[in-house]
Amino acid sequence: MSEQAEMVLDQLATSRKIIRRTSYAFGFTSLAAPIFFVVFSTAWQAARGNSVINFFVGVSVVLSAATPTMLAIAFTFLQLALALRSRTKFLKLAIQEEKSFDSMAKKLKNDSKALFLLGIVLALVVIVPAIIYFATKDMRIPVPLRPGECCLQPDGTSGETVGSPWTYNSILVLYIFGFYSTIMGVLSFVAASLTNKRAKQLVALTQLD
Repeated sequence: MSEQAEMVLDQLATSRKIIRRTSYAFGFTSLAAPIFFVVFSTAWQAARGNSVINFFVGVSVVLSAATPTMLAIAFTFLQLALALRSRTKFLKLAIQEEKSFDSMAKKLKNDSKALFLLGIVLALVVIVPAIIYFATKDMRIPVPLRPGECCLQPDGTSGETVGSPWTYNSILVLYIFGFYSTIMGVLSFVAASLTNKRAKQLVALTQLD
């Protein structure tokens, strides 16, 4: 049973290592992107016909635009890595002292539920504005008459129309939170599944005891 528990511990440690390194990668990339943009833009001014320079300028523009999202993902991954470090320490202590794994299994189950709920919330952050956008994108709202204007239409409006505020608001929400919510939502569901699997492994070890 100790060997199986050690296997679970190794799996948690490996997951933590991957998440921590991914956090560092996103963090360093987000910090370096503006620098690359300045460097390649300067090089582009000197050699506009160079296709290689043009390619790297395009990449640096995309990375610079994604900097806020990458920073948010890096911070989130760092928090997950710290949480996993706490769990691995707790499990390692339980193995060393030959204690029951019930408490650890319960913690992992709670983590799985929290990650699943987080995935649902992040999915709704994308799905709800997307539904609102498609439902309102063709709506036109009459513009009221401004002071001093004469009534040009039977309904008392100027005859001009604008898009629905709901459409603009949904676009804004998707622009600010869309990429982050999509990426972290998918990863939250994956992490919830893996965490629940680890919890079941510890429950099985407890039953064998």
